[in-house]
Amino acid sequence: MWFAKVQLGIRDQEGRLLAIYSDAAVGSASAPATMVAEAHDNAMKTAASDALKRCAINLGSQFGLSLYDNGTLVEVVKQTVLKPAGTVTEPELTDDQKANLAHSLGATEVVPDPGEGQAP
Repeated sequence: MWFAKVQLGIRDQEGRLLAIYSDAAVGSASAPATMVAEAHDNAMKTAASDALKRCAINLGSQFGLSLYDNGTLVEVVKQTVLKPAGTVTEPELTDDQKANLAHSLGATEVVPDPGEGQAP
């Protein structure tokens, strides 16, 4: 059995710390006596991976939060309550900019199906 405590720091382009998320997890594994090292390796990786995922869920669906909602692609985080100091709000696009972006890869907004991700 292994215990891991992970701290995930988020910085802006200038290197200023915007947020720190900390979490911990325990990983365990069993194996025959001839494979004790592999059991330790698996337990250690499981603990570290789970602790990191628990930190990253604070960052939204793009970092795997959807894994905790049966793999749905519908956004789990709709908005944040607080905006970190020093963040820049993107200005509204002009009609010309929108027209230019319409030909860009990924410019089409994806609207999730309301029934997507629900069990039958």
